[in-house]
Amino acid sequence: MRGEVLTLSSNVNVTADTSELSRTPAYPDPYGCQILVSDFFEPSDFTYRAGSINFDNVAVYNCSQEKTEFAGIKFHNALTGVKKVTNSAISSGKGEGIIMLSSNKIELKNNVIHDHILFGIHGVGSNVLTIDNNVVNGVKPENIPDHPYMEWTEVNGGIDVSDCKDCSVTNNIVASTWHSGFRLPAHECDGKNPNYNNVAHSISGYGLIVTKSYSKKCSEFASFRGYKNRIATMQFGGGIGSDKQVTRDLVSIDSVTGLMALGATGGKVEVIDSYIYGDKDLLNKDCWNDINPNCG
Repeated sequence: MRGEVLTLSSNVNVTADTSELSRTPAYPDPYGCQILVSDFFEPSDFTYRAGSINFDNVAVYNCSQEKTEFAGIKFHNALTGVKKVTNSAISSGKGEGIIMLSSNKIELKNNVIHDHILFGIHGVGSNVLTIDNNVVNGVKPENIPDHPYMEWTEVNGGIDVSDCKDCSVTNNIVASTWHSGFRLPAHECDGKNPNYNNVAHSISGYGLIVTKSYSKKCSEFASFRGYKNRIATMQFGGGIGSDKQVTRDLVSIDSVTGLMALGATGGKVEVIDSYIYGDKDLLNKDCWNDINPNCG
C-alpha cells in the first residue's frame, strides 16, 4: 500500500490565525503559530520554571513558521518537566512539525505529522527521546507547490534524531518525504537495539540513512522495512567510522536499490537474515496483461 489514511481532526484544536491580521507586505502568507515548551528563569527573581506539556488527542493546524526553527511544537532547553504528546495530529505548517533542541525525556507516541517543510520530527542535541508508533507523511524540502522529486539543497526528511543518545525510535511509518524517511544512528553489535520495526515507503531519496555510530569496532542496524523508495531503502555508509558494519533483518521491496552497504576502507560488511525483492519482469498475477490488456 502506498497511501496512508490519516485522521487530522480532534475535539481539541490549536489553529493559527490566517486572516489579514497575520499578513504583512514583507511576508504575505499567514504567519503560523508555534507551541513552545522550555525551561527558564524568571527575570525578576530567577525562580526556575520547568516547561511541561501533556497533549493527548489534540489537533494542531497551520502552526510552524517558514525558514525558522519555530516548529508546530518546539522543545527548547526543556530538561526537567513532563513532556508527552500522544494520539495527536500536527498538520499543514510552513515549517517543521516537531523540533527538539537541547532537550531531554520527551515522549511522542501515536501521533500523525502531516504536510510540513524540512522535517516532520527533528531532534538536535537532545537525548532520552521515545518516538513510537507515529506516522509522518508529506514533508517537502521547500515551501513551493509541486516540488520536483529527487531535488533538494539541504538535509531534510521525516524523522531525524541522528545525533541522539539513549533514544528509542520504534514502530513508526514515514511516507512521501524527499531526502530521507529516517536518519538514525547505529547501535553497537550484539547490544540493545533501540530503533526497530520502522517502515519507510514512497520516499524520493532514501528510506533510511544510518548517520553515525558510537562504536569504533562494530556497528549494527537491524529490523527495518522499506518499499518504493527512489534511491535506496537503506544507506549504511563507511563514513560512520566502524571497522565492521552489520545489517540484520532488512526487508526491501521494489526500491531502486535495496541496501547501500558501503564499508570503511579495509573494513568488513555483513548482511544477515535480510530480504530484497525487485519487480523486474515479474508477472502481476493479480492483473495479467495477457488476460486484461488494460491492467498495468
